[in-house]
Amino acid sequence: SLAIPESDAAIISDSAADWIDTDNAPAPNGAEDDSYQGRPMPYRTAGRLIGDVSEIRAVRGMTPQFYERLRPWLCALPVSQLSPININTLRADQAPLLAMTAPTVIPVDRARALIAGRPALGWAKVEDALRGFGGGAGAGTGGEGEGSPAGQLQVRSRWFLLTQTVSVDSALLEEQALIDVGLNPPRVAFRTWGDRFSR
Repeated sequence: SLAIPESDAAIISDSAADWIDTDNAPAPNGAEDDSYQGRPMPYRTAGRLIGDVSEIRAVRGMTPQFYERLRPWLCALPVSQLSPININTLRADQAPLLAMTAPTVIPVDRARALIAGRPALGWAKVEDALRGFGGGAGAGTGGEGEGSPAGQLQVRSRWFLLTQTVSVDSALLEEQALIDVGLNPPRVAFRTWGDRFSR
C-alpha cells in the first residue's frame, strides 16, 4: 500500500483529471484555475495531457511526501489511453501493476508468482500468461477494450524512456527522451534536460 488516505487520493485523482481537461468546471474533489490563481505564486491548469511526471507536483492535494511514494508508479505518455503494461518486462516488485487490472482475480501474491514463472523469452500472447487465472482474468487480454484497466496488458512495448547523464567538468546534466517505437522508423516523442533532483 502507498499509505495515501482515501480522501487525499480522491482530491489528487479529481484534481489531476481537472488539470488535463479543457473545461473550467471542477470535479467534486477537484480544482480548476480559480483554485490555483489564489495562491502566492498563481498558475493555471494545463488543459492538456501531462507532459512530464514531475508536473503532477503542481496538482492540488499532491504533497512532496505523496509524490515520493507515487513517483515510481507514475508515467506520462503523449496519448490519452490508459498506460500499457508489458507483462514480459514487469519486475516482481511491480506485481501490483498487474494485480490492479483484475484485483478480484489476480491478487498481488499470484501476480508475483506469475512474473517469477515467466518463460525466458516471455509470453507470445497475453492470453498465454493469464490462462491459469480462468475466465475472470480473460479481461486482461483487452476483451474489455483498451479503455479498461484490464485492456492495458500487452506483450510488447511501444514506449521506451532513454535516460543518459552527461558530465561536463563538475556539472552533471541528465537527458530523458521518450521514444515511440510504434512508428517506423522510431521517433523521439519528447526530450527533457535537467538533473535527477528536478524530477
